[in-house]
Amino acid sequence: MKDLIIKHTAKVQANKLVMDNKELFQWDLENFEGKTIELVIKGIKNTRSILMNSYYWGVVIKALVDYFNSEQTFNRKVNADEVHELMKMKFLGTIVWNLPNGDEMESVETSKDLDNTEFIAYWENIIAWSVEMFNIKIPKPREKEMLIIDIEDANKHIG
Repeated sequence: MKDLIIKHTAKVQANKLVMDNKELFQWDLENFEGKTIELVIKGIKNTRSILMNSYYWGVVIKALVDYFNSEQTFNRKVNADEVHELMKMKFLGTIVWNLPNGDEMESVETSKDLDNTEFIAYWENIIAWSVEMFNIKIPKPREKEMLIIDIEDANKHIG
């Protein structure tokens, strides 16, 4: 039989656990009465929402793709994935991998592990750069002139 794993969330206040659902936690503890248990404490990452991803892909990246293609910035058509890779390289940087033979390989940092705060800072840097470099005004979320987000296109990049 597989070990039963029950997860609960809590906040630490004054060096004490304050359970989000104390009654349920107490009820679950009854299942382990008299048994030795393992207690693991870890922070919960504030991951970005589908709406944040939709805004990034459907507004920020789409605006850049549209601009680059209309201005023929790269002398060829570019797609959303290519522009995303360029933005990651510019604003998140790269990782250098040292191989056992002494050679190095480089890869682009990932954006998938950015939490809400980091992801917002990432797209705000892109927006500021877009204005400075190309005079592209990309609307921020909830601005009146915000472009209609192409949810179907943005959903291709979620997951």
